[in-house]
Order: sequence, then C-alpha cells, then structure tokens
Amino acid sequence: MTDSIRRGLLAVAVSAKRTRKKLEEIEARAMVPGPQGEPGARGARGPEGLAGEPGAPGADGQQGPQGKDGQPGPQGPKGDKPDHEWAGTALRFEKPDGTWGEAVDLKGAPAKRGGGGGSAAPAQPAAPTSPVFTYTDGLLTSASYSDGSIKTMSYAAGQLTRVDFARPGQPTTRKTLTYNPDGTVGAVVESVL
Repeated sequence: MTDSIRRGLLAVAVSAKRTRKKLEEIEARAMVPGPQGEPGARGARGPEGLAGEPGAPGADGQQGPQGKDGQPGPQGPKGDKPDHEWAGTALRFEKPDGTWGEAVDLKGAPAKRGGGGGSAAPAQPAAPTSPVFTYTDGLLTSASYSDGSIKTMSYAAGQLTRVDFARPGQPTTRKTLTYNPDGTVGAVVESVL
C-alpha cells in the first residue's frame, strides 16, 4: 500500500470519528427539551366521527297544552237513508237507535177563501201526488210533487227544524219545530210567508 493511500485512509478514519462525535453531541442535545414554541395555525376539520350508542331513556316530561283542532277530514261515504213513514200528511223518521221520532204534520194552512164564483164552498186544491224525494247526507231534504209543489226540510244537528211547503199560486207555509231536552218534539209553529 502506498503512503498516499495510507494517508487517505487515515484521513477518512479521522473524519469518520469526528462525524460520529458530532452526531453524539447532536443526539444528546435533542433529548433536552427546549422552550415552549408559539401555537401553530388551526388545522382543517377532521372527518365526521361515528354515531354514538343511544343513551338511556329520560324521565317523562309534563303533558303539553291541548293542541289546536285540525282541519276537517274528507267527506265520509254516504250513509243509509233513514226509514220514514207517512200517516196522511204527517211524516216521521226512524232514529239511528231503531226507535221512531215524533210524527210531524206537514199539511199546509188552509187557503184563503176566494172572492167570487158561484159556489158556496171554496175550491180546495187537490192534495199533491207522486212525491219525488231528495236526500242529502242521509236526510230527506225535499219532496217534489207532480203539481209543482215542493216541501223543503231543514235540519240542525240531525233533527228536523223547519218544513217549507210551496205550492204554485199559493203562499208558502212554514212549520218550525223545537225540541225538548230528551229529543222529543216540543212545539210546531206554523206561519205563512
């Protein structure tokens, strides 16, 4: 081996020893903590975490106030027509419980006597015939007759409250019904309109 190679190898060995010593000094300094640094900038938001397990049920709270009434529901299907009976000019209806309501005489007031003619007895209009009944929501609301007469029935809370009887050429007769607390007819008041 030549001197110049030996000197080169010796220089490399000395340099390696110095480098090792420097590394040991750096490592020793790295193990000693330095002073607290300044806070860093806020990082970006991390991904959403998984949902946690449901908690135990809480105690029941107090009942809240009564809510407002909702909108009326849709019209229900048409119900059965109530059974009815005529007795001359009186009409009565079967109630939902199967009993019969009070009969109401629907005969109009007598016509006023005419002003002339050769007969001593006033001519009475013939009784209406061939009724055609109209029902609304299961209630009889009108009866139309072959002579053009019409009876119109009005109700409140399912009870007949008024019957108007209109005949061609005659004043309209109205019968107004009132009821007792037990649901029976209390009075029928007749008037001419």
